[in-house]
Amino acid sequence: MSQAITAQSYIGYTAKTVNPDSVPGASTLDVDVTWNKALPGHFFEVKMPSLASGLAFGGAWCATAGTVKVRLVNVTANPINDVSQTWYFLIR
Repeated sequence: MSQAITAQSYIGYTAKTVNPDSVPGASTLDVDVTWNKALPGHFFEVKMPSLASGLAFGGAWCATAGTVKVRLVNVTANPINDVSQTWYFLIR
């Protein structure tokens, strides 16, 4: 007999306003986001409601307590400067 999972647990959730720098063409940019609950070894989920065309999410991690690094990937040949927006973070 299996057990149904009705809710997933998480350690923390927050919304942060982020205004990333320009991402060079065919390159990546690591964006630092301050969050005091973030610790190395945590697993992060990030929701970005609207990235500019040509940008992709390349992962999120914490190397230093209190800072989440989010990698943006530019798949075009031209620099992309995305607008400031709210990103949502979840620690599992």
